[in-house]
Amino acid sequence: MLDEPTNGVDPVSRRELWTLLYELVDDNITVVVSTPDMDEAARCHRIALMHEGRLLAMGEPGKLVAALKHRVLSVGTSKPAELETALLARDDVFDVTPDAGRLRILVRDQGEDVETQIRSFPGTVDIRDQKPTFEDVFLALIRDPAAVSEAL
Repeated sequence: MLDEPTNGVDPVSRRELWTLLYELVDDNITVVVSTPDMDEAARCHRIALMHEGRLLAMGEPGKLVAALKHRVLSVGTSKPAELETALLARDDVFDVTPDAGRLRILVRDQGEDVETQIRSFPGTVDIRDQKPTFEDVFLALIRDPAAVSEAL
């Protein structure tokens, strides 16, 4: 059982540790890792997502991502701070984060109403659908316990 095993570890040592952990798993040794790092959790074969002591979901990271009911948008805008403020006031927007000069927006269900608001917002350049990440799953589950389409 490892609690945040790569916290403060340099990238080379981190990679070596994960190689060692995969070798242990290949030898049929169970390894339990506790981590707040969603990229690191996504490396595991099976995960249990928890928040404030409550189990949100359990399963294979790829299956949880595939089962996410909500939508992720990438928006180019000349007014990112203003658009972020407007979107975060909505109940159907779970998260807005800067991402390579754009805004990454996690939206409840299909988010057609949100997309209409974004398209009418001054400064909006374009809207693209994005592939959800494992972190998107966690953020959605915090706000919506039914964010994944099936119990895994």
